[in-house]
Amino acid sequence: MAFNGIRVFDTVLDTRKKKDTVGRNSADFYKSFCTASGWGFSHERVHSLSDLEFFLSRKIHEDVIVFSGHGNENGFHLSNGDVFNPSLESNLDVHLSKRNKGKIIIFASCLIGLNSEL
Repeated sequence: MAFNGIRVFDTVLDTRKKKDTVGRNSADFYKSFCTASGWGFSHERVHSLSDLEFFLSRKIHEDVIVFSGHGNENGFHLSNGDVFNPSLESNLDVHLSKRNKGKIIIFASCLIGLNSEL
């Protein structure tokens, strides 16, 4: 099976700049890396749980999915203030489509590993 590349879901990382929707864009790094490696690449900005629900409900063609943004033991923080944590009742509608079985998922966010349930 051929490697189909990396999909990055980026959220705004710098909360001091509330209007900044492109600061500290990790997708730039992954795009350069994938281009140099001959791999496919795509990225999406996610700002809310509804954005996340929309993208994750569809087939993702890339084999590796990277979530890049702030995190802590409470979950993955999105730029509008929402927090993705599958154990929260408010997050029950957000799930990865079964069409994406076997994907590698990486959370590139601080402290999220402190909560083993996540």
